[in-house]
Amino acid sequence: MKDYKAKKAMTLIEVLISLAILSIIMIPIFTMSISAVKINKQAEVKQKAMLLAQQVTERIKAVPEESFYEIDSFFKEDDIKISKEDEVDKIETFLVSGNIEGYKVEGCIEPDSNYKVLESTESKEIKVDTSIFIEDPNNIKIDKDILEGNSKDINLSVEGSKIIIKYDGKTKTKDLNMNSLALYLGRDIKETYTINVSNKTMDPFKVYCYKDKDTKGEYKINNIEGTVAHYDNMIISKDINQGKSRIYKIYIKVSKGKSSYDIATYKVIEK
Repeated sequence: MKDYKAKKAMTLIEVLISLAILSIIMIPIFTMSISAVKINKQAEVKQKAMLLAQQVTERIKAVPEESFYEIDSFFKEDDIKISKEDEVDKIETFLVSGNIEGYKVEGCIEPDSNYKVLESTESKEIKVDTSIFIEDPNNIKIDKDILEGNSKDINLSVEGSKIIIKYDGKTKTKDLNMNSLALYLGRDIKETYTINVSNKTMDPFKVYCYKDKDTKGEYKINNIEGTVAHYDNMIISKDINQGKSRIYKIYIKVSKGKSSYDIATYKVIEK
């Protein structure tokens, strides 16, 4: 009988020890699970903020060029408000504010002080690391190298001092010194080309988007990761008498709670 009680007591002690060990193991696992849920939620919010920032930017850039200086009149009844800056020395600056699906939107549209007026927008005026020429629907040309294909998607990945260009299953790597690239859309192009850009560096990456004045083709720049500044609507023309232009910087920040995403793009407007 004594042996039976001793065995029973030992079994109970073993159960208690097992429960204690299980608790020690489960608490970190539970904590990690909660943290993972929070991280996933923050990632979802960040992704949504990025999507909204890109959508707002595209809506602003879609305003017709001839009406750009009255851009505030295009958003009066919308979820986005655009108002002129009150300060006298900022008469060409516009403030952006609003709320979309619980996300705060803020930003500004202002002349870029680095590029106040352009007499011409020919490629030789702005130095870049490499250039992509889209002049034939069956290939693209990266500097002097031709990549065959008929895809309408071009993927750019900036990694350290290199840019990796992927097109229709083919890859080309180029060196970077100025963190910049030029895109040229030829007159024979009629389709829209999507340029997906991932910048894995801390420095902004600049994309200058040129179009032949007679082309019917279009660019769509997707900022997948990092800071990407793209200068749109730059015209390829050899007419030395073409009008002066001003480059406007469009800066948009979308935030919710502690998560936010900001984007800066550029639009060329004829004066």
